[in-house]
Amino acid sequence: MDLQAEFLKDAEDSLWTDPHEHVVLALTRTVERAAIGLEGGLIGCMRLLNKHWKSSVDGGVTRLCPKPSAASLLDICDSVHRSFRHLKFLDLSKCEMVDDYALRHLISLTGLKDLSLSSCDLVSNKGLSFISHLTQLEGLDLSSCWKVSHDGLAQLGQLTNLLQLNVSNCDFWPASRPHALPWLPKLSILDLTDCQGVDDNALAAIVTFTGLEELTLDGCHLVTDDGLKHMTLLPALSCLRLVGCFNLADRCIASLSGVTSLQELNLGECWGLTDDSLSCITALVSLTTLNLSGCTSISDEGVGVLTCLTSLCTLAMNGCICIGDGSLACLTHLPTLTSLEVEDCDRITDTGLHALSGSTSLTYVALSGCCKVTNYGLESHPCLARLGLGCLTKM
Repeated sequence: MDLQAEFLKDAEDSLWTDPHEHVVLALTRTVERAAIGLEGGLIGCMRLLNKHWKSSVDGGVTRLCPKPSAASLLDICDSVHRSFRHLKFLDLSKCEMVDDYALRHLISLTGLKDLSLSSCDLVSNKGLSFISHLTQLEGLDLSSCWKVSHDGLAQLGQLTNLLQLNVSNCDFWPASRPHALPWLPKLSILDLTDCQGVDDNALAAIVTFTGLEELTLDGCHLVTDDGLKHMTLLPALSCLRLVGCFNLADRCIASLSGVTSLQELNLGECWGLTDDSLSCITALVSLTTLNLSGCTSISDEGVGVLTCLTSLCTLAMNGCICIGDGSLACLTHLPTLTSLEVEDCDRITDTGLHALSGSTSLTYVALSGCCKVTNYGLESHPCLARLGLGCLTKM
């Protein structure tokens, strides 16, 4: 065996468990051999170095997000199967070529923790049968997978470690089958945004996931005040989003009064809410974030009730056209309020901003669209860290 072949074999047999350590080692040997006139040693060693460096890096990859426009079906499946054995997070969202056949190749990734198939239009119930083998999955995103039905979701019952499930914008929940989801004992985050079949009966089934901490029902317009009563059976629920649930009315918050664990409540665009609906909010003593944007019937009188929420940090009332300076004066009594959004509330004037200057905790105020606010009002808040002004005209 000649000297060059001996050197390359010696390098081939070296351990490459720490790529940084062996890069230094290989480069040092290359320089030494080149110095004694080993013809071709530099090129050969660098090729070998690149090979092992690639292997080490591929083996350490835990997150992969291929570009939808550049990655073909073959590229994704082949790369994942061959090179990325330790992959934990795989994002295939909007990959148009990913179908059920592609998902079959993921079965070998037994350590996969998080998988996103958002907007993969070719994925159907058959593909979910392969996903069910990934028993270590903790997060699964199936949003906008149009071909997935309740029969496919039923196969996910084997994913007993699943913590997060996103099935938003999927019409899989027929009224005749309220129990469309399988039993997932560890589920803590569920997103059902724009699932048009979700109604009060579906909520009765959802509360069997007693570990739920975060539930998103944005756009589920069949949900009513009566359905929200089931939320009291979720002792760990800390975040509830109900944006655009326009069938909710004044009994909405009363229905939630028993959910004392709630920290974030989003009722944006729930047009049926009035001042009367806020009268029961005193029971939600743990609230830190409240969004009432677009609730056009709420006035200064209703906002006055919010002063009992002594833990409230973030309040959004964008587009609440009936609130004015009286609301801002009330909010000075919230000791922990740091963020306030009142965009497009055209009754707010400089007088309200001067009253709000009594708040010592505020760091951010959004006033875009408040057409009666001028520099005079803004000057009363010199200590704000952030100020959202948009296109105020009277500056």
